Amino acid sequence: MKTITSQGKSVHLSLYRTFFENSTLPVAVLDKDLKIVKANSLFCDFIGLPPHHNLTELPIDQLPFNADPHFKELLDHVLRHRLDKLEFETNILSSFYEEQRQLKVIFTTDWKDQTFQGGLLLLQDVTQFQKKIELLEERIKTIKQENEVLKHTIEDAEGLEQFSLLAAHDLKGPIRVIGNFSQLLIKRYQEVLDEEGRDYLQFVHDSATHLNMVLTDMIHYADIARKPLSFDIFDFHQLIRQIKARLTPLLERHQAILTFENPPKLLNGSRKYIRLLFHHLIENAIKFAKPDHPPHIRITYERTPEAHLFGVHDNGIGIAPTYHKHVFSLFKRLDPTTNRPGSGVGLAICKKIVERHGGRIWVESEEGKGASFYFTLKRI
Repeated sequence: MKTITSQGKSVHLSLYRTFFENSTLPVAVLDKDLKIVKANSLFCDFIGLPPHHNLTELPIDQLPFNADPHFKELLDHVLRHRLDKLEFETNILSSFYEEQRQLKVIFTTDWKDQTFQGGLLLLQDVTQFQKKIELLEERIKTIKQENEVLKHTIEDAEGLEQFSLLAAHDLKGPIRVIGNFSQLLIKRYQEVLDEEGRDYLQFVHDSATHLNMVLTDMIHYADIARKPLSFDIFDFHQLIRQIKARLTPLLERHQAILTFENPPKLLNGSRKYIRLLFHHLIENAIKFAKPDHPPHIRITYERTPEAHLFGVHDNGIGIAPTYHKHVFSLFKRLDPTTNRPGSGVGLAICKKIVERHGGRIWVESEEGKGASFYFTLKRI
């Protein structure tokens, strides 16, 4: 071996040895005969050799991974075609870990005048990396299966939704006919029918009216949930006049008082569905009024930094705190034994409208002390 006399080269050799010994990878130097002339301690540990083993007696064909015939073929190919690098992965039983490990072998070659001079051999334990890849592949496979199931579920749900909407639209016509003709029979033939017959006919008419209301609200709910809403800035005072005009017969029938306190001049949103929102909340307040107590409904407004905050307050029978989370569910009737009219969809429609406007809705109430429904609409 040539003696190094230059001080600069001695420094470089010292740095090389420090890097070589402290490398975080098992590394070894091979000579032109493919024998190991130097290896760091990690390399010795990994293949199960004592740190001070005379490695000049250890040719590459005695290393554990050389038992794999594919490695021999690759090594022969690299030497025959004078290639610069070989990368190979295999499984070996590591004496250092005392278990089967996934090993990546990297062999870089040194050539001079097309003659092989030796090379650098690095070992990389990729067991954990490989396990992560396998787990990731398994997870991807699972996600693909779940996505496929979800895709079919969505397709089935969309098909069911379309069927429900078509069924609702198709049913409205016959039900309207039943309601109209039953009402006509009541008017024309009530003197012919006895009291029991008139009661039966009235029951048919009331049931048709109720079913028509349920179908209408179902269609509204589906439209709000799936259709894009048209937002614009509109005159809220004009909307109040429309709301009062449409609800006048209901308000007069129940001797109800409706007041708007400090309403905003302008509002941004879907005029059609915000009107429907107030309609349902006011109708709900009238429906749950106390017996012999005319409903008094106050609608309050407050402008916050982030949103428009409305409150719909009544003096009705109130709602027990137990039911506060359930009142906005579809077809949820808190007291199904009562004969109060309603589809069970109204408050669910209110919740969907508010959510489509970037807000939230909640109720504050105690049984017997009226209810306050609050909701926010996102400001622009």
